[in-house]
Amino acid sequence: MTRTIPPHPDTGKCAAEDSPMNNIVYIVGAVVIVLVILSFLGFR
Repeated sequence: MTRTIPPHPDTGKCAAEDSPMNNIVYIVGAVVIVLVILSFLGFR
C-alpha cells in the first residue's frame, strides 16, 4: 500500500486533512445544529 500524501510533520495527519474542506464540514455542522435548535423552538 503506497501513500502519495506524506503525513504532516506537526499534526501527523495527512496533508489532505488540512484543506479548507475541514472548515466547511465544521460550518455545515454548526448550521445544521442551529437549524435543529430553531426548529425545536418553533415547534414549542
